[in-house]
Amino acid sequence: MVNDAMAADLVATLSNPRHRRSPLITLTEQGRAAMATTSAREHARLRDVRGDLTAADIDTCLRVLRHLREPFAKVDLNDDMVGGDTVHSSTAGTDRD
Repeated sequence: MVNDAMAADLVATLSNPRHRRSPLITLTEQGRAAMATTSAREHARLRDVRGDLTAADIDTCLRVLRHLREPFAKVDLNDDMVGGDTVHSSTAGTDRD
């Protein structure tokens, strides 16, 4: 990805005073312009997406999404026990009545 960006003159390398063999990557003027254009386009799309939603609608949505995210913040990806039930690959995502 960095090589592609360099080939398109979007980024350049700078010497890294802390590690000679690992250069720093910086945006060129063309890269900054591309990022500004992309950011403006994304912001315009986000304004379109909002449509007729009220601030209260958005607040409610955010509250619900935070609530739905909470259980996943407690998942230990190194543990095969999730939510007190052993996860078996043959039964994951199916009814286990």
